[in-house]
Amino acid sequence: MAAPNSNVWLNHESPEFIRFINPGDLRVAQQACGLCHGEIVRNVQHSMMRHGAMLWGAALYNNGGFYLKNYRFGHAYGSDGVPLRLNNYTPVSAEETQRFGILPFLDPLPRFNLGEPGNILRIFEKGGEKQLQLGNPTVGEPPGKPLRRLSERGLGTLNRTDPVFLGIQKTRLNDPLLDFLGSNDHPGDYRSSGCSACHVYLCQRSIADELRVVQQVWTSGLSFTADKTIPKNEKGHPITHQFTRAIPSSQCMNCHMHQGNLFVNPYLGYTWWDQETDGELMYPKQQHEPADAELVIQTQTNPEAAAARGLWG
Repeated sequence: MAAPNSNVWLNHESPEFIRFINPGDLRVAQQACGLCHGEIVRNVQHSMMRHGAMLWGAALYNNGGFYLKNYRFGHAYGSDGVPLRLNNYTPVSAEETQRFGILPFLDPLPRFNLGEPGNILRIFEKGGEKQLQLGNPTVGEPPGKPLRRLSERGLGTLNRTDPVFLGIQKTRLNDPLLDFLGSNDHPGDYRSSGCSACHVYLCQRSIADELRVVQQVWTSGLSFTADKTIPKNEKGHPITHQFTRAIPSSQCMNCHMHQGNLFVNPYLGYTWWDQETDGELMYPKQQHEPADAELVIQTQTNPEAAAARGLWG
C-alpha cells in the first residue's frame, strides 16, 4: 500500500499510479468508487476528515492569526497534487453561514511567510532582543536558532510573520488526513487514504483470529491475502485487499486519537492521558537529554517532543 514515511509522495505521482495502488484515494475515487457511490464520494470530499478545517480555524481565530471566526482554510489536493479550493456544491447565503455554519468555500492554507501577526507585541512574550547588524553575528546566539527580534522592515519579514500559521504548517496536528496514506511504520499508523482509510482493514498489532478453524496470528502491517503478488514480509499492506463495512473501532482510532480529540475516545471509555498521572512510570529516574540527531530520528515516528525523553518513545 505505501512505503514508510511516504507522506506527501502521492502529490507527485500520476493519477494512473494512484488508482493502481489505491482506487479509493480521493484524487481518483470519483472514477473508481464514484461510479456506484457518487453521492458518498462527493460528501467525503468535503468532509471534516478530509479538510480538517475545524482545528485550523479554531487555532487561527483564537490566537489572532486570522480575523474571521468562520473557517476559511482546509486541506485537500487534486489529482495533479495541487492544493484545492473546496467550493460548496450549492450556493450559500450569508444568512445560512451565520445561522447554520454552512460555508461557501475553503481555501488552501497559505504559506506561513504571508501571514501577518494579529498582535505584533507577541514577539515580546519571551523577551525581545536588540536588532543585529546584517552579516555581523553574535557569539551569544546559537547557530541556526535566531533569537526573537522585531523587524525594521515591516510585517512579513524576519519574525514579523504569524506564529500560528507557522505552527500549523510545521506540526500538521491532524495529519495524515484522508488525502494521504498513513506513515505505515509503526502500529497505529498503518492505514490507506481516501475511502480505503476506513473500509480496508490493516492490522495494527499482533492479534489471534480465533474465529477461523486454523488459528492464525495477524501481525502489524502485514498482509495475509492469498494474492501471491503481495509481499508477506513488507509492512503497510492490508490483511486482505478488499473493502468491508465491518469496520472495528480500532480502525477509527488510527486517526481519532490526536490531542484534544473527543470524537471517539469517550465512546471507547478512554480519557486523555496527561503524561503526569503515571509520570514516575513513564519517565526515566535520571532525566534524558536527547542529542539533536536523536530528536530528528525520534520525531519522524512520534512528533511529540516528550517521547524522546520518556520511556514510551
